[in-house]
Amino acid sequence: MKVNGRVVSGSGSGHLFTELEWAKRQFIQLLGFEPFPGTLNIMLEGTTNQDILELGQCRTLTIYPPDNSYSIGIILRVIIGDAIRGAIVIPQVRNYEPHLLEIVAPINLREKLRLKDGDMVTLDI
Repeated sequence: MKVNGRVVSGSGSGHLFTELEWAKRQFIQLLGFEPFPGTLNIMLEGTTNQDILELGQCRTLTIYPPDNSYSIGIILRVIIGDAIRGAIVIPQVRNYEPHLLEIVAPINLREKLRLKDGDMVTLDI
């Protein structure tokens, strides 16, 4: 499944989640890599993150927090660019932006792909 969206700046708090020990441990276990601190934010065009989950064409994984102070994260493996392995993280929180995807990868995607806000990105889920 391929989806398109534009790169957008986030709140800058993605690194807080990716640097949590329990989250890092689960990323490594589930995806085979430690994520770069932070996420690449993509605003979807023509679909929502829940549409992607409901299509059922993708195998999802789940990151579970150690307590109720954090939310569950639904994970989908993704290929960014030609061959960069990563994952979409969809936090299961109320009022989460339905067109937003947060992407984790073992590298800084903005730098590697020379992305800036407004650039179009295609993701292969």
